[in-house]
Amino acid sequence: MLQACREFFAAECLVRLWNADRLSETAGETANAEWRALLSRITAERAHTPDGVRGKVQAALIAMQSAGVGESGDPVAAAAMAALGDVLGRAAA
Repeated sequence: MLQACREFFAAECLVRLWNADRLSETAGETANAEWRALLSRITAERAHTPDGVRGKVQAALIAMQSAGVGESGDPVAAAAMAALGDVLGRAAA
């Protein structure tokens, strides 16, 4: 779980560079595919340690932010984002 989370966070950095046009299209598409595959793996695996839970929550929060969930104005989405942020000990926004 922890290794998948570390790889996910690295892929997230590359995707952000791609979105800012600071990474080639090919490298960005590869990073995005890896990001999605790692998110699926993290979602499917059960976290067995507090660090694993934190990593999984951080990945979920990043994915929700990436999908624009916090911008939807949906109170259910806002509650989920706030809860994830609380688990991490910081504001989700």
